[in-house]
Amino acid sequence: MNLAHTWTRTAVTAVAVCGLLAGCGGGGKTFVSDGRPTPGPVSTRPVNSFEIYLQASTEGNVLFADVYGLELRPLHVDRLTAGKRISTMEADAEHVAVASADSDIGDRLGYVGDGGSILDIPGLGRPNAFAPVFDRDGTLLFQQNTKNTSGAVVTQFFRYDERSGRKTLLLQGDEHLSGPFALPDGFLAYSIDSPKRTLLVKKGNRTIRSFPDPESATELMIGARLAAFELDAAGSNFGDKPTDTLLLDLKSGKQRTVVGWQPLCWDPAGTKLLVRRTANTTNSELALLDPDHPDAVPQPLGTIPHLVIYHGAWVARH
Repeated sequence: MNLAHTWTRTAVTAVAVCGLLAGCGGGGKTFVSDGRPTPGPVSTRPVNSFEIYLQASTEGNVLFADVYGLELRPLHVDRLTAGKRISTMEADAEHVAVASADSDIGDRLGYVGDGGSILDIPGLGRPNAFAPVFDRDGTLLFQQNTKNTSGAVVTQFFRYDERSGRKTLLLQGDEHLSGPFALPDGFLAYSIDSPKRTLLVKKGNRTIRSFPDPESATELMIGARLAAFELDAAGSNFGDKPTDTLLLDLKSGKQRTVVGWQPLCWDPAGTKLLVRRTANTTNSELALLDPDHPDAVPQPLGTIPHLVIYHGAWVARH
């Protein structure tokens, strides 16, 4: 079971930019004479054959993203979609769920299929929605925005059970509410931006506990006992200027900052964090952070040249 879940605050968010190292087959990237990557073909590998999935823009543009599969040993990536403008993404052992602006009607949910296609979600289709999250029971959580009769934005959070075909409204609020994501104790959490940004842990409509939510955070990743916030520099556009990681204890509320590293995703146990060095703005210098050893240097995993990673999802494969 994968204990790690990621939630992205915005409907169009920071995305991952990844490349193919030498020796990686099945598509990905090729390199031109100046050493910079150009888009390669979509991989022939099955989508569900990877452990880590990434959002990526070959242009280094957070608004033009695709999905890539990442292998750590040896370090390489395969391109899984092309030209799909992926704004948010989450994965479990069976599916990679995305919100994709691959048409002129805004973000629509779907599953990534083999060969680079975006497929309908069985029984749900491709609704205008975003921020997909898989809960531990395999159901899909997501966010939709609509308007009431007076024209005000209404934010709705749903749970969809593909097995039964049931779509359930979890919570409804105004445009200041974002989420949802699943916590290890079975509760759901949301972020509210008014009057002060706060992370709310809820059971149904009842708030169980709350924590300060950093104003500069753009993404939040939930581990087994810690939450990892991505902190961004002033003037960041949908999380394209990450600076540091803020770790929050989900029970005590204690916080500490890991300077110079951007969180990408928790491992399937939710105990170690895949991170990227933020000072290296043109390459993806990856490492593994163990929060149980706060003074330890993150363990280096290697560098993907000329590429910038923004976000990932790490699933359990057996």
